[in-house]
Amino acid sequence: GTKRGTQTDVDGKYSIKASQGETLVFSFIDMASQESKVGASNSVNAKLVSSATKLDEVLITGALGIKRNKSAVTSSYSTVKGDDIRVAGNPDPLRALIGKTSGVTINATTNGVSGDNSIRIRSMVSLTGNTEALVVIDDVISTAAVFSSLAPDSVENVTILKGAQGAALYGSQGKSGVVVVTTKKGSKSQEKVDVRYSSGVDFESINFVPLRQTKYGQGWYGVIDQQENGGWGPLFDGVVRPVGITLPDGTDVLSPYSTKGDDVIKDFYNTGTLYQNNISVALSGNDSYFNLNLNNYKRDFILQGDRFNRNNVLLNIGKKMGKWNLSSSINYINSRTVQANVNSATSRGDYTLLTNLLQAASNIPISEFKNRGLYGWNGYYQNPYWAKDNNRLEENRDFFNVSLNPKFEINKNITILANNSVQVDSRSQISYANAAQTPDNADADFNSPASFYQSKFNRLFYYGDFILNLDYDLSKKVGFKANIGQNFQYLRNNRISQGGLNFLVPGWYNIRNVINPDLPSTLNNSNTLNNITATYANVDLEYDDYLFLNLTSRYEGNSVGVKGNQFFLYPSAGLSFIPTKAFGGLKDNNTISNLKLFANYSKIGSLDAVSPYDVLPLATLSGGFPFPNGTAVSFNDEFVLADPKLKPEMYTTFETGFALSLLKDRIMLEGTFYNTKTKDLINQSSVSTATGLVGVLSNNGSLESKGYEFDLSFQPIKTNSFSWNGKITYSAFKTTVKDAGDGDSVIIFDGGSAGPDFNISAVEGENFPSIVG
Repeated sequence: GTKRGTQTDVDGKYSIKASQGETLVFSFIDMASQESKVGASNSVNAKLVSSATKLDEVLITGALGIKRNKSAVTSSYSTVKGDDIRVAGNPDPLRALIGKTSGVTINATTNGVSGDNSIRIRSMVSLTGNTEALVVIDDVISTAAVFSSLAPDSVENVTILKGAQGAALYGSQGKSGVVVVTTKKGSKSQEKVDVRYSSGVDFESINFVPLRQTKYGQGWYGVIDQQENGGWGPLFDGVVRPVGITLPDGTDVLSPYSTKGDDVIKDFYNTGTLYQNNISVALSGNDSYFNLNLNNYKRDFILQGDRFNRNNVLLNIGKKMGKWNLSSSINYINSRTVQANVNSATSRGDYTLLTNLLQAASNIPISEFKNRGLYGWNGYYQNPYWAKDNNRLEENRDFFNVSLNPKFEINKNITILANNSVQVDSRSQISYANAAQTPDNADADFNSPASFYQSKFNRLFYYGDFILNLDYDLSKKVGFKANIGQNFQYLRNNRISQGGLNFLVPGWYNIRNVINPDLPSTLNNSNTLNNITATYANVDLEYDDYLFLNLTSRYEGNSVGVKGNQFFLYPSAGLSFIPTKAFGGLKDNNTISNLKLFANYSKIGSLDAVSPYDVLPLATLSGGFPFPNGTAVSFNDEFVLADPKLKPEMYTTFETGFALSLLKDRIMLEGTFYNTKTKDLINQSSVSTATGLVGVLSNNGSLESKGYEFDLSFQPIKTNSFSWNGKITYSAFKTTVKDAGDGDSVIIFDGGSAGPDFNISAVEGENFPSIVG
């Protein structure tokens, strides 16, 4: 309650002026604070314990910035400290979470130079809606891409709310779990400037390629053909033979008819390098904090010519002034990507570079075609060396987030908090392809015209919470906390794109150089607007520090829904019990350090399977309508309409679990079991063609997911100079399609005529998803 303070010496000795009745607070980095009231003695000793191992002493940052005692959390969660994220030097803090907790799957969704990540917690609960975990950075909704761009040194900790009840206050956006990221706020040394610089270099190369057969060479059915993409010619005999398309001067690539192994594919790629430099400046003291983090991330990819460069500036500042507590965060990210665009239509989009490489029979000397232009080793697609250099994409991105969070303490029991954040995401992109003229002696036509496209995308997102916090002791044994809040979110997207085919001047990548502007379906100038509003309440009741009850309720409205079905109530309830505190015999048990049992029930809905304006009867531009042989365009009706009674998908989850600590926290075991039922799935159902429609967006079908998770932490060695910590995680789940709606299956992804002959489907009675061929 005062500003008097001191530090111990290396032996732990200290002195401070204090009167009888005052309270001494002892604190140390990564240790749980301890309080001692000053009595008649002038000597007060304290022994601190690690904050990472005491179940009942560590506060975690939960939903909407609400902090709870670990014992009071009534659902499954996991906290990963910043030191554990940085321990292996992973330049991506998101991917550094891999293997740190059960039930969380992190995958790369794109393997290009910039690389995007997917975060999935537990199983998929929707067929067509978003199944990604919600990412929250410093109490504000954000994205996985922004999290990945943070410097690992700037992350204080990450709390993963796996249980649906733990994420219930986030409503529909938290239905698949929440990843709560807390960045550093100031230095841990009071009134000392903490300056840190770190630099890292990573090297990356191809590890392995898919297995190919190595007995038969180029050709089909036992017959050699130097332009075929099949690998089923005669058995290898080692005879030198021509390979690939003959050049106009009559020269061929000559190579022994024998396997070259996987190295010829690996040699197509380079050794990539990744450089990261980070500097941080932090200061705390006088009821204020300051933390500035500057980070540069540069990647030269394994594909020659592909580059990515990103700069990140993160500033956190805070100041306490009387009853006011002000905090603010500013994050600016600038990035530039230059890469091959080998999936564009003009580069034969039914193939990718890797597909083309894998279609090479194992006798092909791939590197011999590096300087032969379009003349590749088969006559059906562009030479991959030429394709990667002549089909390119460039993107510049600027992301800006500023948040202001004032907090006012009315009295010791009541505070008011406002979370305000504005995010602006701006991207500009160009893609171009040079014309490809198929050689006359090629077996097939892989002509493609020159093309140029450019687009601009702008995203404006406002997130605001106004929260009233109550904290009372109703009696000596009963504690009461409540949080009542109002949330508003405003999201506006704007996209402009244009482009076309054929150039007046080869090699000039500019919209003025395009001869044939593309069809109206490609030219685009779109704006979408989406609002979400919610009123919510959270109540925590505590009895004698061993029994905890949590109740939440969220009344949410989403503008994408149909009128009359835009507002819904989502409740949850959870209970936590600490037997080691409730029963005296367990309190003094040297084997069982702590035991926690919990159970919860939650109900959450979502409309994220519905895009803005999906429920409105709009028109669309159709080329060649109503005159099929003409160039005129006209407006036509949409072919998919929304059911006027469309409701949100509803997810009901029951979860139970335990957390057991043994031998003074040297062994810790956590287990969770859950069951989630989804009803009123939103998907497109078929209708009679006599209606003039292709389908109706409606509520059809249901899913059920069951699963369990276990986390075992152990510390087999612990001495004054050395310690070893380990962790084993295990999780399993099964999602079953209980009802596929009007039919016996729902097609999620159609392979299409140009793709493979299979569908990703939800088949009634089967696991989801299913691959149906």
